[in-house]
Amino acid sequence: MRKSKIMKALLVFGMSVVTATSMVGLVACGDNSGESGNNGGNNGGNNGGNNGGTTCNHEYTGAYNGYLADANEHWRVCDVCDNEADRAAHVDGDDADKNCDVCGWEVEHTYATEWTKTPGGHYHAAICDHTDLKSEEGAHVVSTNPNKCDTCGYEGETSTGYKSFLENKVTNDSTTLLNETFFVANALPIFDKWGTKGLYASDNSATHKVDVSGGKASLVTPDKEPATCLYVDWGNVNGTVVEGYFTISDVKGSNGYTAVQFTTSVDGKDSELFGIRTNKGGVLKYRLDGKTEYDVTGAPTWASGTSGSIEVYYKYDTTSNKISVEIAGKAFVTDLQLNGNILKGIKFSSGSGNADTFAIDDIIAVTTPVDVSTYIATVKANANAVMGKLHADITTVDDTTLKAAFNGAIDSATTNEACDELYNTYYNGVLGLYKDAINDKLTNDYDSSNYTKEENEPAYQAVIGGLEGKFQTADTIEKATVVYTEAVTALDAIHVDSWYDLQDITITIGNGTSGNNTVTVKEGTEVTKADLDAHVTVESGKKIVGYYTDSAYAAGTEVTLPLTASATITTIYAKIENLQSASHTLTVADCATSANETKTMNEFFTIIGGAKGVKVESSKIADTGYSKHISLTNGKATTDAYAIKFVVAAGSTAEVTVVAGEKSDKTVKLAVLDSDGNAATISGLTIDNVAADAFDTLPTTKASTYKFTLSAGTYYIGGSGGGAYIFDLSVTVNS
Repeated sequence: MRKSKIMKALLVFGMSVVTATSMVGLVACGDNSGESGNNGGNNGGNNGGNNGGTTCNHEYTGAYNGYLADANEHWRVCDVCDNEADRAAHVDGDDADKNCDVCGWEVEHTYATEWTKTPGGHYHAAICDHTDLKSEEGAHVVSTNPNKCDTCGYEGETSTGYKSFLENKVTNDSTTLLNETFFVANALPIFDKWGTKGLYASDNSATHKVDVSGGKASLVTPDKEPATCLYVDWGNVNGTVVEGYFTISDVKGSNGYTAVQFTTSVDGKDSELFGIRTNKGGVLKYRLDGKTEYDVTGAPTWASGTSGSIEVYYKYDTTSNKISVEIAGKAFVTDLQLNGNILKGIKFSSGSGNADTFAIDDIIAVTTPVDVSTYIATVKANANAVMGKLHADITTVDDTTLKAAFNGAIDSATTNEACDELYNTYYNGVLGLYKDAINDKLTNDYDSSNYTKEENEPAYQAVIGGLEGKFQTADTIEKATVVYTEAVTALDAIHVDSWYDLQDITITIGNGTSGNNTVTVKEGTEVTKADLDAHVTVESGKKIVGYYTDSAYAAGTEVTLPLTASATITTIYAKIENLQSASHTLTVADCATSANETKTMNEFFTIIGGAKGVKVESSKIADTGYSKHISLTNGKATTDAYAIKFVVAAGSTAEVTVVAGEKSDKTVKLAVLDSDGNAATISGLTIDNVAADAFDTLPTTKASTYKFTLSAGTYYIGGSGGGAYIFDLSVTVNS
C-alpha cells in the first residue's frame, strides 16, 4: 500500500508487536540459460539441462546432517547454486532416540498441556528443542459465552475488529514513529498543552509524574488536584481512519476525571471529543464533547486495584466522524456519531478522583495524516470562521493585519505542521485582541463609580481583580467569552441593588478655618455626625460643636443629626470652638475607706473598696517625695473592688497623670480598666517621661509617673495583681 505524502504514523509504546523479516537475496550459480535445466531431474538438471548450464559441484551444509528439515520431511539445498535435492519424508527406525535416521530431526515433539492464549487465538507451545512449533493452533470459539473462548477459556476476545487489526495492520501496514528509545532516563518530555507530536506528560514533579519502566507507563497522582496526564499526540488528523488499541489497568472507579479522552481540535485548540469514564462501582460510561455522560447496556467493569488489565480497541473515521470502541473484546460503542472532524490524539488522565495508580501499556495506533493540500483548505476555513465565534456584543476586534499575514503565507505551506503554526499565530493574535476588547467593554459598561456602596465595593473589586488571572488561563475565544460572561453576570447581580438607582447628593461642608470639603451620598441615606466630622479638619485645641445651614450659625439653623440626605440641604457649615478644659485632682489624705465601702471623693473620683477596704498610709517607699499613698494592695483591681473610678464625658478626652509604685511584688503592673472590666485603650503613654507601648511592672524602690490619654468612657485604676500604691492622680478633661 502506498504511503501518503506526509507519513504513515504508528505510535508504539510497550510491547514489541511490529517485526520485520528481511529476505536475503538468493545467489544464482551458472549461466541463466541453464535455468530451465533445473527441471531435468534431481542430478542431471543440475548440470545445466538441455540448454547447457555451467556445471556445479554441489555443496550441502544444512543444519541436519547437511539437510534442511521441517516437521514432516527433509531436503538439501546447494550453498552455491541453490539447487534443491533429495526431498523425502523422515525415516524413524525402531531405535529409542526418536530422530530421523537420515537427517537427525526430532520426529516426535513434546507440547505443553496448557493453552497459550492471545487476542487472536490459542495453541499448545512446543517444550522440546523446537520451541517455535505450535500444536492445535486455532481461532477462539465463542459460541457458548460471547466473552469466553469455549476451547481455551480466553476471556475478552469476541470481536473481529481487534483481531483483524492485530493480524493485518500492525504487522503488514505500519511504520514506527515512536518506541521506547524515545524516552531518556525513563522520563517523558514535558509540554504545557497539545500541539507537539509525540508522547509526553503534563507534569513531572515529585507528586505528579509519569513513570516509564519496562515498556509501561504509570501515572503517579497524589490525593489532590491537579490530574497527571499522559498525552499521545498525533498532530491534527482528518480525512482518514485512525485505528489502534491500548492496554490499561489499575483504575479506581469513580466520577472523577475522565480517564481516557479522545481529543479533537476546535478553532485550533484541544477539546474532548469522546471520553471513557467510570462510576464509583467501576462500571464504564462514555461522555460526548466533555459534557453529557451516557450509560452502556452490559458495559464491562474497569479493572480496579488489581494487576489485571483490559484491552481497548478503537476505530475512528474522521471522514464520517464515527467511532467504534471495543473494551475487553466486547463492543462498547459502534459507529457512534461525533461532532469533530479532526483528531489530535488520546489523553490519559489520572486524578485523586479516579485513580490511585493508572498503568498504560501497548499503545499502538495506525493513522495516515491528511494530505497537506487538503489540510490547507481546512485550516483556511477554520481561520475564516474564527471571527464568527466572537461574542455578539464585541464589535471592536479588527484582525485585518493578522488575517492578511495568514492568507499571504498559508498557500505556500508544505507540511501540516507549518499550517498549524500559521493558524496558531493568527488565532492567538485574534485571541489577544478579543481579550483587550472585553476589558474595554467591561470598563465602559461597568464603571467603578457605580459600585461605591460600602458592602458592594469588595465584591466588585474581586470580580475586576480576578479578570487578569482568568484571562491568562483562557487559551480559546470560547474560554475568554466564558470569563466575560461570568464577570457580567456577577456585576449585574451587584447592580440589582436599588441603591444604585438613587440620586447622588453632594453636601458641601464649610467652616472659617479649614476651607471646604464635600461628602457624596445617595438620596435617602442617613448622614451621621461622624460622617461629617471625617470631612472637616479641626485644629489642635478645638472641637466641632455643631452643624448649621447658615454660615453665621444663626439660631434655628442648626442641623439635627443624623440627617436624611436630600436635595433640600446641600451646604452645611461646621461650627468650631476652642476646647474647654477641667482639671480634677484626687486628695490622697481623704481616701481611707472601710471594708466593702464605695466612697465618692468629689464630683469626679470614686473609691471602690473590697473585702478588706482601701486605706491611706504613710509612704512605705523611701525617697518618693510623697508623705502618703492610697493603698490598693488588698487585691486585683476590678469594676467592683480595689479601684479608683472616674468618668470622661461623651465628646471629651482626658489627659491622665498617675504616680504609682509597689512595695514588694515584682510582677504587678498599673491597671486601667474600661466599663466592661477589660484593659482600656490608651494612647500617648509615657513612663517617667519616656515613651512606652504598655505599662511596665510597678517599681518597688521609687514612685514612677505615668501619663496617657483616654477617650470618653468609664474607667477604673488600680493594680493588675497584688495591688498598687497610688501617690498622686490627676485628670484633665478637654471638652
